Amino acid sequence: MRIAQRLFLAVIPAVLGVLTVAALVYWGKYGRQAPLSVMVTAAVASVASLGVAWYNTRYVAQRIERLAAEAKTVRKSVAEAGVEAMRAAGLGEARPDELESIERLLERLAGAAIAAERSARQREEGADARARRHDALLRELAGDMARSLDEIRLPLHILLENKFGDLNENQEEMLGAARAAAEATDERVRAVTTTIAATDGTLVLRRDRIRGGELIEGLLAPLRTQAQARDGRIETEVASPLPSLTGDRAYLQEALRSLFGTAMAAANCAKPMRLHADATADHLGMRFEYAGPPVEGLPRVFGESLIAAHRGSVEVRDGALVVMLPLGQDGGSLGTVRAE
Repeated sequence: MRIAQRLFLAVIPAVLGVLTVAALVYWGKYGRQAPLSVMVTAAVASVASLGVAWYNTRYVAQRIERLAAEAKTVRKSVAEAGVEAMRAAGLGEARPDELESIERLLERLAGAAIAAERSARQREEGADARARRHDALLRELAGDMARSLDEIRLPLHILLENKFGDLNENQEEMLGAARAAAEATDERVRAVTTTIAATDGTLVLRRDRIRGGELIEGLLAPLRTQAQARDGRIETEVASPLPSLTGDRAYLQEALRSLFGTAMAAANCAKPMRLHADATADHLGMRFEYAGPPVEGLPRVFGESLIAAHRGSVEVRDGALVVMLPLGQDGGSLGTVRAE
C-alpha cells in the first residue's frame, strides 16, 4: 500500500467524526431520538477507524524513523571518509524534522551521484584521448623503426651477398646474426602496427573466399615441419569436407601461424600433440592439444586481434588452444573490408 493511501485512511476517522456530529445534531433536537442502528454503526465505525488510523499512522512514523536512521548512517559513513568527502557531498548536519533531513540528504546524494558520473565520463574521455595519442605515437615510432631497419638490412644483405673483401667465418656469422635480428625486429614492428590497426578498426581486410580444407592444410604444413625438426609427431583429426568461409586469407594464415606456431614451439614434443578441425552450422573450429604453457605475449595479442577482426574467438589455456571462425557468407560482417 502506498504512503498516500495510508495517510488517506488515517483521515477517515475525522470524516466519520464529522458525519457522527451531524447525525447527533439532527437527531439531538427535542422530540427526536436517534435510531439504535445509527448509534451502533457510529460506534463500530469509530472504533474501527481508530484502529486503522493508529495502525497506518504508526506504520508511516516507523518508516520515517527508519529512513531517518539510514540518513544518519549515511552521514556517519561520509564523515568517517573525511571532511573533504563531507564537503564534496554537501550533506551538512541533520535537521530536527526527519522529512526535511531526508529530503535534503536525497538532494545532496543525487547531486553527488550526478557529479561522480560526469567526472567518470570525463576521465573515460580523457583515457580514450590518451589511448588515441599513444596509438598515434606507436604508429609513428613503428614507421620510423621500419624505415631504419630497411636501411640496416640493405647494407647487411649487400655485405653478405656481394663480398667486397675477405671476411672470416666469425665476421660472416656476426653479419648474419645482425641481419636475422633486423628481420625479426621488422616482423615484430609489423605485428605491433597490424595489431593496433586491427584493434581500432582501421585494418583493411580482403573478402577472399577461403576453403576450410585449404586453410587447415596451410596451417598443418609449418606445424609438421616444426614437429619434425624437434623429433616430434603431430596427430590430426580433420573433418571432411570442411565448409568455406569469407575473410582475408593472408591475415588469417598469419594469425593462425602466430598462435599455433607459438604453441608448437612451447610444446613438449616427446608427448602427444593433436590438431582437431571440424565445423558446426555457424563456425569452423580448430583445437590444438599439447603439453606445455599457454600462448602469451605478442604472438597471442597479434593472433587474437586478427581473429577478432574476423568476428572469431580465441581460447588460450594450459595445454590447449582453440580458435573459432564464423562461417558467415557476408563479407560485410568483417570490421573493415576491401573487395577483391
